[in-house]
Amino acid sequence: MKKFMMIVLLTVFAITIAGCSTTSAEGETFMSVDINPSIEFVLDENDEIISVKFSNEDAEIVGADIDFIGMHYEDALDALLNAAVETGYIDVESNDNNVIITVGNDNETQQNELNTNARETAQTYLEEHKIGGAVLNGEVVYDDLEAIADEYDISIGKARMIKSAQETDETLSTEELAEMPMEDLMDLITTAHREKMQAFADNKKQDALALKEEMKANAEAKVNQFRQQVEDGEVPTPNYEQIKTNHMADIESMMQQYQSRADNMRNGVIDDIDPGSYTPNTGNNPMS
Repeated sequence: MKKFMMIVLLTVFAITIAGCSTTSAEGETFMSVDINPSIEFVLDENDEIISVKFSNEDAEIVGADIDFIGMHYEDALDALLNAAVETGYIDVESNDNNVIITVGNDNETQQNELNTNARETAQTYLEEHKIGGAVLNGEVVYDDLEAIADEYDISIGKARMIKSAQETDETLSTEELAEMPMEDLMDLITTAHREKMQAFADNKKQDALALKEEMKANAEAKVNQFRQQVEDGEVPTPNYEQIKTNHMADIESMMQQYQSRADNMRNGVIDDIDPGSYTPNTGNNPMS
C-alpha cells in the first residue's frame, strides 16, 4: 500500500512539473503593423517579440534580413520603418504614407497603452526623419474588424487576431475563435507564426533577400538625397495633424492609392529580375 501511494504521489508530482513547464500565453500581446508591407508580432510580458509573421510578399522582402525575435517592439518598429524607407515602400517625398497599428491583449488597459505607445514610436520615427505620413489606430480604420467586434462583443484587437488565425486555417469559424480564451488564441497564432516563418526560411528567404537588395539599390539615390536635405535643414517639417486629418477623411481611397503605388513599384523590380520567381503567400491586403 505504501509503495502504491508513493507511485501515486510521484505521478502527481510529475504531472504538476510538466504543467508548470508548459508555455503560457498569459501576459502576451498581439500587434499588427500594416504599411504594406504588413507584419504581425506576438510580444511577451516584457514587450519583446517571441514570434513574427510576414503577412504578405512585401513584408517578406522588407523583413528578409531582420531578426525580430528578442527585439523590444519599439526597436522592431524602427527597424521595420527604416527598411520600408530604404526599399521605397515608404516614399520619403510623399505625404501619402500610412502606418496602421492594431493591438490585442486580454488586459484592456495594457492593450490601449501598448497601442498608444506603439503609434507614438512610429510617429516619432516619421517626425525625426521628416517623412510625411499618418500613424493610425486600427481600431478606427478597419470597418470589417469593428463589425466583428460589435457582433461578438470583443475588442478590435481580438477581431484582428481572429483574422490572423483564419489566414492560416480557413476552417476556423469566427464564432469559435471569438469564444476562444485569449491565451488559447494567442498560442494558436504564435504556433502558426513559427510554422510560417520556418517555411519562409526554408523556401523563400534567399529570393526575398535578392529582391530587397534590388529595391534598395533602386531607391538608394532618392533616399540618400532626401536624408542629406533633412540633415542640411532643407526639408520643411510636414504638418502631421493635417496629414492625419486628410487620411482619416478619405482612408479607403488613400490606402488604395498607396497599395497601387507599392504594387507597381514592386512589380517593376520583379520584372527586371525574374518574373514569377517569387510567389506571394497571401494577397497584398492583409485585411482582405
